[in-house]
Amino acid sequence: MKIVVIGANGNVGSRVVDAALAAGTEVVAYVRRPETVTAKPGLTVTAGDATDVAALTAAARGAQAVVVSITGSMRDATFMQRTLPAVIDAVQRAQAGRLVLVSVFGAGDTLEKASGFA
Repeated sequence: MKIVVIGANGNVGSRVVDAALAAGTEVVAYVRRPETVTAKPGLTVTAGDATDVAALTAAARGAQAVVVSITGSMRDATFMQRTLPAVIDAVQRAQAGRLVLVSVFGAGDTLEKASGFA
């Protein structure tokens, strides 16, 4: 099995990577800054931006799942609205099996900033 983790160097994404590798899954870490990801067996690090449809399509080809674990700045209320359409397009073009969006927004110290309508 192969998965792509967008935001693999973040708090949640890095844990998804570790759990997937421990389960024997091949993982592609898709990150803007590849130097922030520690090399590990079974892990391929690919540099790219989540809005780069061509690069993400190439990274997601052959993947059974793409995990989105990115967030914008707390001051950027439209980050996901602007980013997710490109991610969805790339996942569809790559014919990846699933798209999984994970977030901890609204937990811990972000609870007060989360809208009940988000």
